[in-house]
Amino acid sequence: MTTTRISRRTGVALGVAAALVALPAAQQSASAVGLGHAPAASSGATLPATGNAIGWTAAVQHQTGRDDDHARLVMVSPAGGTVQVGDVSDDARIEDVTLGGRYVITAREVFGSTSQGDQTRVTAWDTHTRKPYYFRLSGTGYALAFAGNGILVAPASGKGVTVRTFAGTVRTRYADIPVATGGPRGIAVSPDGRTLLQSGKQLYLRDAATGKVIRTVNPPSPAVNGSCDPTRSWTPGSFVLECRGSGAGDDRTYRVGSDGAVTALAGPGQAAGGIWPTSAGVVTNVGGEVDSGPFVLHTAKGNRTLPLGSYAEPTGSRGSTLTVVSDIANGGTVFTYDVTTGTRRTLAGTSATGGGRYTSGQTIDGNQ
Repeated sequence: MTTTRISRRTGVALGVAAALVALPAAQQSASAVGLGHAPAASSGATLPATGNAIGWTAAVQHQTGRDDDHARLVMVSPAGGTVQVGDVSDDARIEDVTLGGRYVITAREVFGSTSQGDQTRVTAWDTHTRKPYYFRLSGTGYALAFAGNGILVAPASGKGVTVRTFAGTVRTRYADIPVATGGPRGIAVSPDGRTLLQSGKQLYLRDAATGKVIRTVNPPSPAVNGSCDPTRSWTPGSFVLECRGSGAGDDRTYRVGSDGAVTALAGPGQAAGGIWPTSAGVVTNVGGEVDSGPFVLHTAKGNRTLPLGSYAEPTGSRGSTLTVVSDIANGGTVFTYDVTTGTRRTLAGTSATGGGRYTSGQTIDGNQ
């Protein structure tokens, strides 16, 4: 089955999610609070009280390694240091974070270990109060993001897309779009949570609050119906589209604007593992596996391989700087790398920046 994953780099305006947080205590999950470890004190970092939180990264921090049973959701400051939010399971992943940094979605998939069968366990966190709001979904493979007036929940089938409250109550149910043979390929949400791009028999720009189709876009040539995958937003008004053609050398990466315009971002096979915008040029992961590397900066003067390390995870980009989570084998740190100057700066993962090892993250950069 083809699973439909949301872009993990999306956001939404602070005021949209704020109305969803005042839920009765009975709707909060005690089990979502964590494993019984009290959140550690912040290492000199403080989340912005209002406005956006550009440069902050929502991340999963471990004490010693990926399966140490000591995982936490933390917010990493662009100045270095962390704010501890709450305990999560070892296999929790960051799905989304709002532009203000106030709210974060984490989720984990549970396979066949309960009487209810496979499940997706979703937690919406208030990073200021450290309160979690929890709900469960039957099955796995969901796309999750802040969108419209709540949390977008998109099943792998591409049908039955809903927007829900932090308690999991359905607020809006989208009308289904025509699905291509073999199933949908993806969905991505704009940084303000107002617009999304979804693929089916064609590409559909939709209003995130209502699900209304704003514009229908034909897949770019040489791609064929059903072979294009929206993976993330590129700028506040555009999305990344990965397309697989029917012939050798047809795989390409495109930008789809909110006006429906489609332009090429990378040539055949150049962005098989991901693509990020910088002021110096486009950065791509040319490996066949996501985040496997190598990472290459493409400029008008030529291309240059970046020393980010194998299985690094770029979590966002702004100006000439990438924010990256290094692989556990390479230290498990969160760091920034300036693609122009080559300057590298560690934000988290050392004793001076809050300690721990990091396995995933999502940076608030205003584009994703």
